[in-house]
Amino acid sequence: MISILRQRNFGLLWAGQVISVAGDWVLFASLAFYVYALTGSVLASGAMMIVSTVPRVVLGSVAGVFVDRWDRRGTMIAADLGRALVLLPLLAVHAAGDMWIVYLAAFSEAAISQFFGPAKNALVPRIVTAEELVRANSANSVGEQVGRLVGPAAGGFMLARLGVQSVVIFDVLSFVMSAALISFMVVPTVATRAAPGVVEGAPSAGGLQGATTAARASGGVLQFWRELLAGLRLMRANQVLTALFLLWTISSIGEGLLDVLIVPWVSSVLAGTSVTFGWMMTMQAIGSIAGGAILASAGKTRQARLLVVLGALGWGVIDLAIFNADSVAVALVLFVLVGIPIAAMVVSFNALIQSEAPDEYRGRMFGAFGAAAAIATLAGMVVSSALAGRVGIVTMLNVACVAIVAGAAVGGLALACRKPCSAC
Repeated sequence: MISILRQRNFGLLWAGQVISVAGDWVLFASLAFYVYALTGSVLASGAMMIVSTVPRVVLGSVAGVFVDRWDRRGTMIAADLGRALVLLPLLAVHAAGDMWIVYLAAFSEAAISQFFGPAKNALVPRIVTAEELVRANSANSVGEQVGRLVGPAAGGFMLARLGVQSVVIFDVLSFVMSAALISFMVVPTVATRAAPGVVEGAPSAGGLQGATTAARASGGVLQFWRELLAGLRLMRANQVLTALFLLWTISSIGEGLLDVLIVPWVSSVLAGTSVTFGWMMTMQAIGSIAGGAILASAGKTRQARLLVVLGALGWGVIDLAIFNADSVAVALVLFVLVGIPIAAMVVSFNALIQSEAPDEYRGRMFGAFGAAAAIATLAGMVVSSALAGRVGIVTMLNVACVAIVAGAAVGGLALACRKPCSAC
């Protein structure tokens, strides 16, 4: 992993993400608990998660088209600065009546993030070789988890001692620093290649890459939809991308159930505090760092298909044990363990998309996957918010784990199928 971090462009991207992810987790760990403490409502906490997810549904695929048109480095810088700006109103939140500010800021930050995520993931193959993709994504995973390792515990401490305003300022500054580091990157151009499995009617790789912004703009809405549909055709025609779509979307239903219920579970079932929640997220980060470090040292792109399935399966099974644990100590140990398969799943997922999709389609691929996952996550969040009070928090968490395991099973079967997925 050290060798890939020595590459100037990747090292700058990596450092910026460590800083901004740490800031995000400082804010996430404390703000989720702060909202629940102010309102005492699972519905209010769920609403914050839901408004953060809606932009992924509405903008995910749309953002991917523009990411493929725009300069990705510039997109990331603008997104970082925009996210810093929209978080500033959170400094005015002091009571339950201010929840509308939280929802507005969460929505705006999530909307801008729809451009940053696909741009970053699509940019990685530009600055590393194809053989380094798993190692690069593993290093990114380790970097994100280093930020997560520091962020939740720090956020819980800052919230308890300094108040919610301190965590807002920390996150704002983290985005500014990330933008500064990314601005020093020099991104090389890349030769295009034909998109494997694209059906007739999809724009050619060379045609899309060579078109100027002015030429695309002249097509207006019609050209936009052609580019969007071309990305969807590629996903449907490529067996690996189709299998990843099934795995990611089904598992995301479980993730949506978890997102809403994990804070109420810590507070109501385990009688924990914001510090307890912060430490749980930190323990998971330790496991993810270990998993990412192993993949960075030994991971190969050809192993990614197996790892993405085993990672999702391990995530669901270990989470099932976590949410049926009756003590904080046991849960903390299991949170360390679950970080390992989660890292394997995410790293392999990103590497497979980057290797299967040509450069000029990658923004649309990550955008479309993000939008589909967001719809599934939103469905899980709505179900959790509506039913948790009736059937119980632990019961709904068990349902979430089953959904994640189901995603692993369906995705694994689709990857193993010898015929194109559309014919299975």
